[in-house]
Amino acid sequence: MNRLLDHRRFAAATAGVVGAFDLALILAAVALGRAGELAPGFAIGGGLALGDILMLSRSLDRLSTRTGAVGSRAVTVMLMGRFASISVLIGIAAAARGISPVAVFAGFLLLPLAIAVVGAVSLRQGDGSVPGSLNGAAG
Repeated sequence: MNRLLDHRRFAAATAGVVGAFDLALILAAVALGRAGELAPGFAIGGGLALGDILMLSRSLDRLSTRTGAVGSRAVTVMLMGRFASISVLIGIAAAARGISPVAVFAGFLLLPLAIAVVGAVSLRQGDGSVPGSLNGAAG
């Protein structure tokens, strides 16, 4: 199964990209001499992004192990609960004294960037799905 169809492989690759980008942001803050004000926010935002990946992957694991149909209401409640908890944590981190809210948001926004990067790389490497096929083989 390819990376775009297997949520565990996609989550692992995305977490690796988030971690690498977050480390690059922290090192850039250190190089610019602004580590004291930016690095904690980048670390917290990146950590929340990694937590979001973990929570989403666990939600998808729960949905994939159920037998029978899963109602749309159950999926909505599960995903909105994840969204609400991450939003509250981002709000708390952004409101904390001594932590740059811009750095927290920048660190968390590595998640959509990483998702786009992993998806694009998977498609370019041929690890993505081919239209009309579920196994990545032309057909």
